[in-house]
Amino acid sequence: MRNPNIARVCVVAWGIQAVICGTCFAATPTYEFRTLRNGVINDTVMNAVHPSCVATTRSGKWLLSFGDTGDGGPGNRVYFVESRDAGQTWSKPYKIIEPEHEKQGGGLSLFSLDDGRILGARLRIDHQDTSILNLKNERTSTITIVSSQDGGRTFAPVQRLRSPSESLVAGMNSLVKLGNGDLIFPAYCYPAIHTPRQPGEVYGSGFYRSTDGGKTWGDFELAFKEVPGTKAFSFNESAFAVKDDGTVVGFARIDSRPVRNMWKVRSQDNGKTWTMPEQTAIPGNFPEIKRLNNGLYLMVCGLRRERGRPTVLFISADGETFERAGTLYYSRPEYVGGRSWGGGTGGTQSIFPVGENRAYVVFYGGDLELRGKRCTYIDGCLVEARRSAPVGHASKATKPDLPSRPPSSPKIVNLPGGTTLELIYVAPGRMTNAAPVKDITLREGYYLGTCEVTQAQYEAVMGENPAHFRKDAHPVESVSWFDALAFCDALTRIERHAGRLSDREMYRLPTEAEWEFAARGGNKSQGFLYSGGRNIKEVAWKQGNSGYEPHDVGLKKANELGFCDMSGNVWEWTDDCYSDLPAYAGSGHYARQIAIRGGDCNSLAAYCHVDHRCAAAPAKPLRCLGFRVLRTISR
Repeated sequence: MRNPNIARVCVVAWGIQAVICGTCFAATPTYEFRTLRNGVINDTVMNAVHPSCVATTRSGKWLLSFGDTGDGGPGNRVYFVESRDAGQTWSKPYKIIEPEHEKQGGGLSLFSLDDGRILGARLRIDHQDTSILNLKNERTSTITIVSSQDGGRTFAPVQRLRSPSESLVAGMNSLVKLGNGDLIFPAYCYPAIHTPRQPGEVYGSGFYRSTDGGKTWGDFELAFKEVPGTKAFSFNESAFAVKDDGTVVGFARIDSRPVRNMWKVRSQDNGKTWTMPEQTAIPGNFPEIKRLNNGLYLMVCGLRRERGRPTVLFISADGETFERAGTLYYSRPEYVGGRSWGGGTGGTQSIFPVGENRAYVVFYGGDLELRGKRCTYIDGCLVEARRSAPVGHASKATKPDLPSRPPSSPKIVNLPGGTTLELIYVAPGRMTNAAPVKDITLREGYYLGTCEVTQAQYEAVMGENPAHFRKDAHPVESVSWFDALAFCDALTRIERHAGRLSDREMYRLPTEAEWEFAARGGNKSQGFLYSGGRNIKEVAWKQGNSGYEPHDVGLKKANELGFCDMSGNVWEWTDDCYSDLPAYAGSGHYARQIAIRGGDCNSLAAYCHVDHRCAAAPAKPLRCLGFRVLRTISR
């Protein structure tokens, strides 16, 4: 259901590095931030508003919803778009089928649960005027929790959440899972008319809580108490981060004109009690916070006061102290080259973690003139944020002075349909670069696929086989980098749902350093030029012995750790952007491409060296380019 006219996707690398320092770190590490691609998700529905967070189905499909006529006005319908290639392309918008009494409402916030259900939260406002700004005509507002058990094809009402007292309630952020397993949905209450507060009215920012996995929901709980001396009538637009020790940190904007810096609260008892709000140095509105699988926290918010009304990314290592990393998007005409009617950034943003170091960010842009029509469109980009770690050539590998208790190896992963996938454990270790000379330490062990992912394994997880050279035991090829990411994400969901993978573990592509360390034999390396030996004919399918096509995986001699085909057969995608200087991946001209390793069945011997590097465009599948998966181990 792809629409090439919508998905005008390009790969970009801004080369922005954010140095995050301050009291929240024992040292002063450097964090890399870059956008990997931008693409318009919707420019068909002319008044698209409030995009949801991305939800995923068991089959790996991405779902995203948005409204079409403002904040919960009469006749507002929910539209869906879907992606089957990890956000590279999106379908045309389509309407969901909903009960007659649910036709009025705003957008639909989405949240994927481990049991396969998709929960949604929809705002509805009963008023005589369709404009949210006409507050005097608003009567009541409600949030309805809905649930889908068929991958988002249909939604059934679960519970209607009414606002406390006579105030109005709103909320569009995604659900948050607390340390005790409770789910909370951020929301805020505000007065229907700008008049002095009436007795019993509750204003401010907080949440609704579910203690049974979203089946039932309690009353509104206030997290941000009134701050004496402030002129604003309430807090609103909140987001929450959960730390490893269970501490919950909340950020919210105070309702004021102009928009000022956000305020922060903390709870150490899963949201039962909160500290008094304290003002931060973080500007912006409509914040959204998500934690990446590498432990970093991302916050995205809009800056209405800043020139160009940018959507800005903040990064934190502790979930409390955020530093500005860079700008994702500008909505004003001087930046996007079109006519603008204001609006734009400052609306709802959402973050969807992808892999270990990346997240897909969704937001709606300004009101622009597209194809001769006034349009508020939905946009998205893939961003990467990681702690900087040198990556590059290695001439030898040595065992580090690090404690290591190797798990069982090899590990067998049971895939749907009876297919299996074998992984081998790689203990932490060190590599010494050949040029430039530099010691690289891999401080954490990991599992890596014994062989390249086969066509049978790919089809078992993704339900299709895109390979050109068809045979179940052949490595899957003709897959883009995005296809490889989608496979890893789908396998992660399958394993988590089966209870074989924790929330802190995942499948992803190996970095260049992880790939090369394993290819050299890890801590057992004998310094071979090719992976597994000095005689390339024994270890690799290459030009001269392959017949110019891939062969079944695992037929050639394995290396010191037991890995096969890391020289020859098919090139393999890695998790890193390509760089002219391998010690610092992701900068320079080649950052527009992804690093690939290993050589293929058409390669000369020199291309099969374990230290040889090459690059490929991430969106372009090649006939002799595949991948192998890495499984992280929880710390």
